[in-house]
Amino acid sequence: NFIITRKLGFKYRIYKPAEAYEPGEERFPLIIHLHGIDERGNDNIRHLDYIADSLVSYAKRHAAYVVCPQCPIEPYWSLKSRPDSFQPNNMELAPEASYMSTGLTHLIGELVNEYRVDSTRVYIMGKSMGGIGTLDMIVRHRSKFAAATAFSATINSQRFRGKNEV
Repeated sequence: NFIITRKLGFKYRIYKPAEAYEPGEERFPLIIHLHGIDERGNDNIRHLDYIADSLVSYAKRHAAYVVCPQCPIEPYWSLKSRPDSFQPNNMELAPEASYMSTGLTHLIGELVNEYRVDSTRVYIMGKSMGGIGTLDMIVRHRSKFAAATAFSATINSQRFRGKNEV
């Protein structure tokens, strides 16, 4: 169902809504799905799970872009290294970002500029490692996202308090 693949320091797949091919100025939402640790790799296939399929099904009915990037084997979505603890209060308050975090930010900008993406309707979601990446991205770049959801994930909740974009 995904029609384009690209590489921006990592591979990803994008689904473009049929309405985006029609003439007009209408812009469409973008949904970004960050996979879990077991789907890391460089094949641009392993990360396309049932969630990606469900998102494309949704996007077909509601005219939205869906992007499913694949995190390479070594890095994590947003953190430079694996957390020492997954207990929220023991997790770092200011962890160093991985190059994937920067890459995701650039990817969003590229998609908004290249396609008919509505920059006010960018949504991010993830599970497990992707959920941690989702939470980290909304703390670091909250103005880029209209909404987010994370499954089986945590970060230090103090990171959400009174922070501006970093």
